[in-house]
Amino acid sequence: MATAYLHTLIQQKLKPCQLCQANAWQLDPEIHLLKMPSPWKSAEPKRMRCMILTCGQCGNTHFLNVDILEKQAEQTHPTPGEAPA
Repeated sequence: MATAYLHTLIQQKLKPCQLCQANAWQLDPEIHLLKMPSPWKSAEPKRMRCMILTCGQCGNTHFLNVDILEKQAEQTHPTPGEAPA
């Protein structure tokens, strides 16, 4: 799914910052790979593709899971020729 489309979906859902009440959200234009180590030595670290959303006034930062965003987008806007999930 195109990053620009995900940006549009996120922008439609934004509300004022919970910490400072500003509408100063900045959405990083790239998709990042967040790697989270496991507490178990033999386990592989968890990896999550995410988009980073930051309040430009107070620094409140959110990591949005791209896999979940893509699933939501597919359910609401299926590819032409496909039935909604």
